[in-house]
Amino acid sequence: MKGLSFKNGGSLKDYDPATGKKKKAKKKKSSSKHSAPGETSSSSSKSSAPSMSKTQGTGHVLHSGSIVTGLETKFQRQLSPGDALILQNPSTGSDEMRVVRLIVSDTNLSLSSGYSFSGGGGSCRYWFISAPKAKKSKEEEESEEAQQFNQTSDKASGATGSGTVEIRVKNGSGGYNITRETVGAGVSREEMLGMRAKKKSDKFC
Repeated sequence: MKGLSFKNGGSLKDYDPATGKKKKAKKKKSSSKHSAPGETSSSSSKSSAPSMSKTQGTGHVLHSGSIVTGLETKFQRQLSPGDALILQNPSTGSDEMRVVRLIVSDTNLSLSSGYSFSGGGGSCRYWFISAPKAKKSKEEEESEEAQQFNQTSDKASGATGSGTVEIRVKNGSGGYNITRETVGAGVSREEMLGMRAKKKSDKFC
């Protein structure tokens, strides 16, 4: 038996037996979505992490094991524990990174571990990468603001923050001496200010 032939070509499986019409070809979905010019796909943006740039430090350093000694350095002003300290290996020319563990002074610090190369070749330049700073919570920010406000309020009212009130008392030579009076733990700052106001010899009241 000869196979059936169709005017438009194609085989029997290309036609719907119920309607006798040719089936529509299914379009294949593209595996990757096309991005608009200047845009990157979500997959590529997720895989690319933000680059952390290194900064050259002030002065030069000498290292022996995990101890680093600086020459005209500013460790306390430029570095913090957790930062990365980078030195260049003179043999390979590649950078080696170690984590700062403790900063003793502007010229002395210790690392989490020593470098793989000896530091007997003299002083060298160094670079550092600051560790990401943890974002403070709203509660921590409010607590710091309240602490600063209390310190300012204590200074203005004469309260020292340790259960005492500072009062200026006039002396015989025409000047004033500062005296401190102990108050109870439950005394408010307003009450402390009232205590100062009752002292006629206090020139600020």
